[in-house]
This record gives sequence, structure tokens and C-alpha cells, in this order.
Amino acid sequence: MTNNINHEIKTPVGIIRGYLESILGDPEMDDQTRTRFLERMMTNVERLTSLLNDVSTMTRLENGADMIAVESVNMHDLVYQIEYDLPANNLAGKMEFQFDIPLDCEVTGNYSLLNGMVCGLIKNSALYSGGTEIHLNMIF
Repeated sequence: MTNNINHEIKTPVGIIRGYLESILGDPEMDDQTRTRFLERMMTNVERLTSLLNDVSTMTRLENGADMIAVESVNMHDLVYQIEYDLPANNLAGKMEFQFDIPLDCEVTGNYSLLNGMVCGLIKNSALYSGGTEIHLNMIF
């Protein structure tokens, strides 16, 4: 796991460094290119922030797993609410989101963590898959 985290963090850091070196190495860079580079750096800073938040969450889960409140959660209702909110939060970007989860699908877990997990899957699909559709299916 440490190697995966290391790799995931090194990628955006390397990208940011490359853009910074380009900007610093070309003081006469045109404004449009500089702005594009700064926007790409901001995207990767946001990715780094998300990764560090994930590491923090994993650490808290490992250290206090027995302290996390669990309850019966209806996964269909949870994902339905996420789907309903997608236009407002633009989590899926331009991708179409569909899900197939039985109406009576009850799981034992923490509502907030399950919600974060599904939102993270949608967000990562939109950011990194290059696709046009996101499908979430419950497989038994």
C-alpha cells in the first residue's frame, strides 16, 4: 500500500514540477500558455489534496475502526440521492451516470463513508477514465 501511495503522490508532484520548470525556464512565455500551465498545476494540486485527504481518512479508519458508527444503510437510496445531486455538484462532469442496485439492498456500514466512497468512484471515473458513461452495478 505504501508503494501505491508513493506512486500516486509522485505523479502530480512530477507534473507540477514540470510545469513550474517550464514557466521559470521561459520568462517570456505567452500569457495563454502560462495560464494553461497554471490551470494544469491547480488541477494536480487538487488531486494531491484529494490523495492526502484519502491517506488521512485511511489512517483514521485504521486507528479507530472499532469507533466508527455503523448502521443499516439502503444502498439504493444512498446512490439515488447521489445521482439526484449530480447536476448541482457536477461530480460526474459531462459523463452520464447510471446505477443498478436493488431497491431493498441493505448493507451494514457508515453512511458518510459509503457516500464518500461512491462519490469518489464517480469523481475518479469522470476525471481519469476518458469515458462518456459511469455505471455502478451491484453484483451478488
